[in-house]
Amino acid sequence: MILADPPRGALLHLRGAEARGDVAARLTDAGVPCADRVVYRAVPCNLSARAQALLDGDAPVILPLFSPRSAELVSGQGPWRAELRIAAMSAAVARAATPLCAARLDIAAQPEAEAMLTLTLRLLA
Repeated sequence: MILADPPRGALLHLRGAEARGDVAARLTDAGVPCADRVVYRAVPCNLSARAQALLDGDAPVILPLFSPRSAELVSGQGPWRAELRIAAMSAAVARAATPLCAARLDIAAQPEAEAMLTLTLRLLA
């Protein structure tokens, strides 16, 4: 969308320390000057005892995954007994979630929060 209607002046891409794809470089290379700044770091943590208990239980677990990194981090903490139903934000997230061997893995219609909510609710139904 930015390239279809370039703004006047330079842009600034505020991002996390872990990022896929170099948005600023891609925009700059396409003629839209863009710098980037890291403004947050997502610190990995282990699943809580409650989450572990649910994942090791008998009931299905719905697991929304918003990034390939989160899928990779969660994958490293399994395997679990529960049937997993994964809502993935994109095909890249779905690929990263493959090691989880989900009973169901659906991809959101659009890579946005509202589409993830819709998909998660559909998996709950």
